[in-house]
Amino acid sequence: MRTLLVLSDPGGSSSGGSGAERYCGWVDGGRGELTVGDFYSNDTVKSVFLDYIAALLSHTNAITGEEYRFDPAILGWQLGMGPLDPGHPGSNRLKGWVKQIAAYVRQRAPHHLISAGADGTFGPSSPHHRRRNGERLPPRSPLHPLAVPPGMVHDAVCTGSDFYVHSSPWEVDLASFELDPAGRLACGDGCRLQWAREAFSAHLQYASRSRSSPAALAPGSGPG
Repeated sequence: MRTLLVLSDPGGSSSGGSGAERYCGWVDGGRGELTVGDFYSNDTVKSVFLDYIAALLSHTNAITGEEYRFDPAILGWQLGMGPLDPGHPGSNRLKGWVKQIAAYVRQRAPHHLISAGADGTFGPSSPHHRRRNGERLPPRSPLHPLAVPPGMVHDAVCTGSDFYVHSSPWEVDLASFELDPAGRLACGDGCRLQWAREAFSAHLQYASRSRSSPAALAPGSGPG
């Protein structure tokens, strides 16, 4: 068995030190002046993140004696756990971040695969698949200024994620998407099953069009 390790949680929900909130807090002294967008665009924040990656890749596996970047037990690296950029549909700065971080990892771990870790949201590049996004609420984090009042539907496109755009850079090997009908739909089991089938097919179709092939499926955790 081989593993795909996650490098960050730009969604801001991580409490283990890999969330964008933690990096931004280190840079601005915890004043809350930086948002998740700065995690992708602020040079100082990115420098701190790259230092972390360098330290992790050069860490030695106590069992095998191999540095992580050469460890055959590691299949590859997932740059983020569903990276988002709320309020910026098809975010270019998120795409730039994916390209930069992927190139950095590729240079240091050339034999491992790389995935952007996209959640699979269909963005502006594929408007005809927009209905397959379901209804997704933005993460609860002070880094995300985009708020949705209770009871209102949040358009997944507003998260800034774009499956095709953020999985297609040549630096990325694996296109990833999350299949979570229970977490994205409020309808019954039959409706969710039909949605899952259509979403799965659409993601595979787009993965085959991008340089990132094959696709990696991440099952969702559902509500609660």
